[in-house]
Amino acid sequence: MKSEPTNVTLQAQAIRSTNRSAKQARKTEKTGPDRTAPLALRKELFAKLVRLRSVTKEVGRSYLANLEHDIVELTELIDGTGEGKDGKRTLKVSAIQRMEEIFEDISIRPEKGRRRDLRRIEKAVKAMEQVLSKRKS
Repeated sequence: MKSEPTNVTLQAQAIRSTNRSAKQARKTEKTGPDRTAPLALRKELFAKLVRLRSVTKEVGRSYLANLEHDIVELTELIDGTGEGKDGKRTLKVSAIQRMEEIFEDISIRPEKGRRRDLRRIEKAVKAMEQVLSKRKS
């Protein structure tokens, strides 16, 4: 003879069936790349990207200004208008030749607008500055 289910047993069965239906609902819920992101999350990401863009422009301007300043200093030293001992700086032929070699080793394509070209220019400018700093000491 089967006994009648108790109130506690009925509650336990109801909880189990609720858990099962919740699990099934989660399984059927869209996941992964097909799921649409909430609007608030998209707006937050959009704002961050807009801010990143403006920061990138600011950093780029500063970087280019510093690089251009270094190139102007080198130009003035080569031209003879830069300061050295007695108001003028003299350069040896070997220093000029070494700087020419560094300059000739630069391989850039400005029409491509690549970051690696900027790195190559910066590396060449730093190398030329080192040639001049070795001359000082």
